[in-house]
Amino acid sequence: MPDKMELRAYPDFTQQHVTVDLLQNGVVIGKVVLGPAETENFLALLARSRASLTVPVAPEFNPDSSLEAVVDPIWEIPDEREPDGVLLALQHPGFGWLSFIFPDNEAASIAECLTMSTSSIGAPPRPR
Repeated sequence: MPDKMELRAYPDFTQQHVTVDLLQNGVVIGKVVLGPAETENFLALLARSRASLTVPVAPEFNPDSSLEAVVDPIWEIPDEREPDGVLLALQHPGFGWLSFIFPDNEAASIAECLTMSTSSIGAPPRPR
């Protein structure tokens, strides 16, 4: 039977570092301890690596997915426009700042959907 390799990650008791264990057949054979900045850098590396895989992220949102929504995130829209549109940055407590650039028509659609959803429940989904 081949060896079963797995990763386990958890905050340390001080909640100042993330420990990532490498397990072989359930036994820890290695570990790395990451501080906050190192954790963010590692998450960014994982995201870039995931983006380069040949199997894409699911093209449609699945409302039944185990997505953990962040309630009332901190957000920023810089005063300076990006050449391709409006930059919206959202702060996620685990992933850090996530930035998205929306062309003007998409930014207007998002503003309209958000406005509609505050005035009525069950606003229709935005067509693509």
